[in-house]
Amino acid sequence: MIDQDVLGLDRVHIQAKRHGADRVVGPSDVRDFFGGLDIAKAAKGVFITTSTFSAGARETADRLGKRIVLIDGERLAALMIR
Repeated sequence: MIDQDVLGLDRVHIQAKRHGADRVVGPSDVRDFFGGLDIAKAAKGVFITTSTFSAGARETADRLGKRIVLIDGERLAALMIR
């Protein structure tokens, strides 16, 4: 959990999963994360995995009512290099 301001009014929830290359994160994983955002009272979330997200997972993240950024292993490596 990251509080972006001193009062904690703007929270970002982070979930990181280390999976093998053969494991694809699906829509149910994103929905579970979305539920966790509600419980944590977070308005935004970042879901990071060392593997990949399915097309359904990406579509689910786009349709849900909170801002969820998905970062797969490839993008994570690029961000680390940057």
